[in-house]
Amino acid sequence: MPRSQSDPTPPHSTTGSGARLNRAEIPSTIWATGTQPLDASDSWPEPIIKRAVREFTRPGDRIRLVQPATTRRQLSVAPSSTDRPNAAIAKLERKPDHPGTVDLLLASMLPHHHDPAGAATQLAALAADELAEDGVLVVLTRCTHTSDGTLIDPTGPVVAAGQNADLLYLGHIVAVPITDDTITGPPRCVRKQSTSAPRHRNVHVDVLVFLQPRTTA
Repeated sequence: MPRSQSDPTPPHSTTGSGARLNRAEIPSTIWATGTQPLDASDSWPEPIIKRAVREFTRPGDRIRLVQPATTRRQLSVAPSSTDRPNAAIAKLERKPDHPGTVDLLLASMLPHHHDPAGAATQLAALAADELAEDGVLVVLTRCTHTSDGTLIDPTGPVVAAGQNADLLYLGHIVAVPITDDTITGPPRCVRKQSTSAPRHRNVHVDVLVFLQPRTTA
């Protein structure tokens, strides 16, 4: 719910574990990530990670980063190369790379995943098992293309998997670079004449947010 201009409450004072469902407002639908285009190869875009931590946790909360990976044809959830984002989280006075129950599970399906439905199921199951009550799952995704140019949007499978795991779906945020009032896209490439279908130009990251509901009064 938008605040009135006279509301003196700081933008992040409504977040924090222990009362997220009551105090956390519905997330903004757009997060500005700065003015520079997002690195399409980056699994953990720092502006998005910092915003998620500030929005959905408070100092001292426990956070873990995970990323789906394929090992021996078996899908598993394993820690990614997370030294850089974990260092950023620690500077925000949270507890990164925390074993066991956590207050925020940050999951990245970036830069892309070949099996978004399978990955989504694994992530939702992990969140259902390891999130504290009122804990938050944040999943970073991006649209990709198959080799023949078919657009694949992981959002649907992720939302369905989260709801099937009894997580409450809070919303879909678009994280995108913005200059003044204009979205900042990557430099346009001169395309050679081709018979292939036109491809969607990725300029944003989809941020999907879920809540672990309370089971006690």
